[in-house]
Amino acid sequence: AACEPVGESSALQWQGMTVQQRDIARGKATLALFNLGVHSVIDHLAELDTCLADIALRCSKGEKP
Repeated sequence: AACEPVGESSALQWQGMTVQQRDIARGKATLALFNLGVHSVIDHLAELDTCLADIALRCSKGEKP
């Protein structure tokens, strides 16, 4: 959620931020993505398997994307 193009910070700016500033930036980017209509947001590729499993579970319960 924190990366370009939705995120407003470059990698260099991101590294210079405090934890609190990163949390705020990540939150803004996440909200922007949800406002665009996404159903799930992850910060790292390591979270992808869990995210896909959640989507599959939701679909198996009848949710439509």
